[in-house]
Amino acid sequence: MIVDTHIHLYAEEFATDCDTLIRSALDSGVDKFLLPNIDTESIPGMMLLCEKYRGYCFPMFGLHPCYINENYQQQLSHIKNLFTQHQSNVVAIGEIGLDYHWDLTFKNEQIAAFKD
Repeated sequence: MIVDTHIHLYAEEFATDCDTLIRSALDSGVDKFLLPNIDTESIPGMMLLCEKYRGYCFPMFGLHPCYINENYQQQLSHIKNLFTQHQSNVVAIGEIGLDYHWDLTFKNEQIAAFKD
């Protein structure tokens, strides 16, 4: 079984050719796609794609560290609520972590969110 463990097919960059990409990958032997969300705004598109491709696309819930800001607690709370609502479909947690490569402005918030 071939599983793509990290792909943002719901992202705007794939909007015009997402269906073609998925069909091509399935035809090439990819069996499943794990879709990590990046913030609260990415969840609706991710869930629509998982519904459309049920059995092939699976949601992951998290908050990418680059999207953490002074309102991270509000985002985490919203994500946790949605996770609870969709728990039976969620296969993993992601995006999460610490990312100091791009910006250290919210380093302390990243640490706190990762612990939470």
